Parts: sequence; C-alpha cells; structure tokens
Amino acid sequence: MAASADPLAEIRAGFFAECEDLLGRLDDSLADPSIALPGSEAIHAAFRAVHTIKGGAASLSYEALAETAHVFESELDRLRGADEAPDAATLGAMQAFADELAQAVERAKTAGPTGDAGGGEPDPAAPGNWRILFRPAAALFQSGNEALHLINALMDLGEASVSCDTGALPSLDMLDPQEGYLSWTVDLAGSVDESAIRETFEFVEDICDLHIGRLEEAPPSRPEVAGHGPDDASPKDPEPAARGATPERPTVRVDLDRFDRLLNLVGELAIAEAILARRLADAGLDRRSAAAAALEEVQTLGRDLQDSVLALRTQPVKPLFQRMARILREAAARAGKPARLCLEGEATEIDRSIAERLVEPLTHMIRNAVDHGLEEPPRRAAAGKPAEGRITLSAAHRSGRVIIELADDGGGIDRARVRATAVAKGLITSDTALTEAETDALLFRPGFSTARAVGALSGRGVGMDAVQTAVAALGGRLSLWSGPGRGTRITLSLPLTLAVMEAMLVRAGGHVFALPLAATLEAARLGAPDLDRFARGERLIRLRQRQTPLFDAAALLGLGRARPGAALAVILADEADRRLALIVDELTGQSQIVVKPLGAGLGRVPGAAAATILGDGTVALILDPGELIDLAAAGDRQAPPPERLAS
Repeated sequence: MAASADPLAEIRAGFFAECEDLLGRLDDSLADPSIALPGSEAIHAAFRAVHTIKGGAASLSYEALAETAHVFESELDRLRGADEAPDAATLGAMQAFADELAQAVERAKTAGPTGDAGGGEPDPAAPGNWRILFRPAAALFQSGNEALHLINALMDLGEASVSCDTGALPSLDMLDPQEGYLSWTVDLAGSVDESAIRETFEFVEDICDLHIGRLEEAPPSRPEVAGHGPDDASPKDPEPAARGATPERPTVRVDLDRFDRLLNLVGELAIAEAILARRLADAGLDRRSAAAAALEEVQTLGRDLQDSVLALRTQPVKPLFQRMARILREAAARAGKPARLCLEGEATEIDRSIAERLVEPLTHMIRNAVDHGLEEPPRRAAAGKPAEGRITLSAAHRSGRVIIELADDGGGIDRARVRATAVAKGLITSDTALTEAETDALLFRPGFSTARAVGALSGRGVGMDAVQTAVAALGGRLSLWSGPGRGTRITLSLPLTLAVMEAMLVRAGGHVFALPLAATLEAARLGAPDLDRFARGERLIRLRQRQTPLFDAAALLGLGRARPGAALAVILADEADRRLALIVDELTGQSQIVVKPLGAGLGRVPGAAAATILGDGTVALILDPGELIDLAAAGDRQAPPPERLAS
C-alpha cells in the first residue's frame, strides 16, 4: 500500500524557513557588542531565538534538534540571570553552540522527524548503536591519562565515527596548557554492551564529563562552559522584549515560484507595452494625443509594478554572508588556522535566485582562502602578521551590477608552485612563457590543485573550477588579484537581477543591440578635434578630460563595419571603471527590457550576456560591457591596426 503524503509537509517547510530567520537573529545577537554586558538585551534576544527553534522542533518531533536547542537554551538562560559579564571563553562557546544549532537544523531538514508528531514515542534506536560524549577535565591530563588512548579503546569495540569539537579553544595568547578545551563525540556501531563502554572510562569517570546513550538519545556534542552543564539551569519562558525595542514587522511567506511567475508576467507586460507603443507610432498618432497619454500612464504604472515586484524578489546579502561566517569557523578549525571573517556591505540587495546559487561558489572560495591563502601561524608571525588571519567578504552595487569580493591577508598565490604543478600535469611545457594573469588562470582549470595531498578542505581540484562555472552560469564574471605576502582578492561581478532591466537600444551592423543603461555613461557625436590616432592605428576619443579607446561596434562583434559617415559613439563603463567608446549607426531609444537567457544550443556568444524581445517582436542581444572591453583589448593585441576601424 502506497504511503500517504505527509500532511505536515507545508508546516515543516514553514518551520525550516522560520529557522533561517531565527538563526540570522541569533547571529546578530551574538555579534552585538552589548552581549558582553551582564543581562543584556542581546542575550535575551539570543535566548528567544533558540527557545522558538526548540519549541517548533519539539512540536514536529525533531527530537535531536530540540535537544540541541535545549542545551544551548539552558546556557543562555544561565547567562540571562548572571550578575557578571560573560568572559571571552563563554562567548566563544556561545558561537560554537550557534554553529552546532545551525548544523542541527540542516541535519533535521535532511533526516526528517525522529518521532510521531503530536507526542508519539520515537522509533527505537538500533540495538548496540551508541553515542559517547566525552570531555576530559584538566585533572585527567594532570593524572597522566591521555584522551587519545581512551578513544582508541572505544574504536577497538566496534566501528566508530569520531569527531572533535574545538569550539571552546581560545586564541593562542589566552591558551592555558594545563586546561582541557577539547571534547569528542564517538558514534559506536555494533553489538556492544554499555558496560564495555563504561569499563573504558573506569579510572577517569570522576575527572571527565561523560554521557553514554542511544544514538537518538544523546545530547549534542557541544562544549559546555566549565561548571555549568546543560542541566544546571531549567529554562524559563522567554521574557518580553525590552522597552524601546523595535517591534518585529509581520511577514508573509510565499513560495518563490509564485514570485517568479509574477515577475515573468511583469516582463511580458513590458513587452506588450513596447509593442503597443510601436503600433501607435506606426499609426501616426501624435505624442500629445489621448492614446499616447494613456499609454504613457500605463508605462509608468508598469514600471512601478516592476519596481515593487523586484523589491519582493531581492534580499540583502546578510543571510548569505552569515552562513559563510559559519563555514569559515568550521574551515579554520579543521585547518588549525585561527581566522575571522569581516563582513562589509551586508545590506546590499541581490536577486534571491542569485543569492541561492552563490552558496556553493562562496563556500569553495572561503575554504580555499583558509587552506591555500592564509599562512600557518608560525609563518604569519615570521612575516610580522597577527596570528589570526583576516578574510573580508564584501558586497556593493557598481555600474548596474552586484560586486562581491573575498580578500584574505595571506601570503598570496605561489605562482612558481602553480607553474610547476601545471608542468607536472602536462598543461604547459617547461619553456612556456606565461604572464602573471595567465599563470593565475591555471587555477581555474578542471582538476587543477596545488595541494600536496587530498585533505578535508581541498586537494581534489574542483574548487575554483566550480566557482568559475557557477559564476558564468549566472551571467557573471570573475577576476583575481594576488600579491606576494599581501594576500589574494577574488571579485565576482554579477547582474542585479535575472528578470527586467533598463537598456539603451543601439543599431550597429544592421542589428539592434541592448546596452545596460546603468553601464552607459553618455552618447557623443564624433568630431576631428575629439579624436587621437597613434602610430599603430589605435584611436581614442577625448571627453570630459579623459581619453577612452574607440572601436567600431560592428567590427568588434564580427558584423563588418559601421555604415559610412557614422559619427556617433556610446561610452560604456564596467564595474572596474574600465571604459570603452563604441561607434554605432543609430541610437533607437531607451527601453525597459525583459532579460531572456541564451539557449544552451547557441553556446557562448562573445560580447553578449543574454537576449530580449523588442517591441516589434524581434530578438536583440544584450551586450555585456565587461566582455566588450575584453574583446577590444584582445583585438588590440592581435588584429592589424589599420584594418580595425572604419575611416
């Protein structure tokens, strides 16, 4: 008999969506400087977020998640009533708790509920499957015992999975070699008696924190603040928000597909408006006629509707960046390199679909920055750098695009090693001459890695290749800068939205093209005093006290040359403020266009980012200013100078 659909599926989906918001509030509270004050509102806010997650998880039978939240909640409850300010170790433990809670939410989302909703009994654990949580006290080491020997003894009992929690580990300058900061979780499978496990800890049971339970019954493997276990305090009901706190605004959760359909309809409306305007013009109606006035009003309302829908479709990058902060802490712990993530431009808005598809490439970038970018602590000390590495993740709007940068203060790219690896892999010969940019480009080749061995963070050669592929799929560009001893910076240039945009329409080589209006600086008539020609045939146009390279748009796109007598140039700029002047035949006007991706069958079209449908029903390519500038630079190096431009 086929299983019936889950009647709580929508409720569960809503719960996990709410968890994302609550985890964001939790991160905000833990990052608030006032949390270091006793009984601060930040502590209360963190408690309320965790308490809400716990209640929802318990009601939907996500028992492991509820237990994780309960342990965290208990510690926050103790801090709420404490008279003294939490110290650095406690705050570090709170951050580790938050990371574990976020991971527990992901595990619950994947694994599903562990019991029947409505208070039924959970499914029993498989016989012999145990979870052992072990945290040695300082006295264990002082008595000559060693945690490694105890863990090895457990592994002799059966198949074991071991993880070490370093969340309570302080910075190097605060580390006490006599203290115990690590804790371990051991999942033990097989037919093992609890008595055999307890025999392993027989001589150290009184000098360690030890919990042995069935796999589903075990509390989370989190470090506890010394002297305060999870059961030392019982949670109280969350307190009301402090006076003067900004009340939370009500929100409505809507399936993202519905927004996509609405956005597509807005795009079709823009196309219909353009067709209607063309029909009215063909009919010879005066611009001052009642029909033209009505059309203008419809177009104004259409733009307002588009702006409102796009505002619903975009979100700040803050939730995405907060997720990267957790990934950095995990990567730094695995690599044994102290590091912190500095966030800038968190309020920058980006299309939700783009934000979702950036998670994987940014994850690769963060892990590479930790593993390959940051030096080991001794090398940093020798270079006069702080022991803690600094990685900066920033976002900003520039020239109609979203610019996301990840920069580290590490040692920079070891280009000699990159070159040696490329020679060993047969990608180049030993006598191949490469510029720095060409050497850096090798890092984006599929399967390329300079790691000496495959590790938990890197070594399989899929990181930067995956980043470049993902960014290209979004219609974006990637650039890299690195200086010896000064670190590495990776810049992603992405479209603001994948839906609708304002564009300048131009005609060149017998075709109409769309230029992003945000990247179009101005249009100018060409005159002899404005032009400079050099010995190799290069031409520049002088405007606003600045010289800009001048190219024929039709020739650049492989469509012949501009019509004789063409004397109109459009000045473009990309996000790096590189500029290019294009000779075009005609400006056909400004229009709101619907962005349509190029079909997979077309492949890559040089200079084009996407396509659109014009008011007369024809298709026009949307040109990418950055790619046009790259095409012009490549042609400037390769083509015979006198033949490149129309006279």
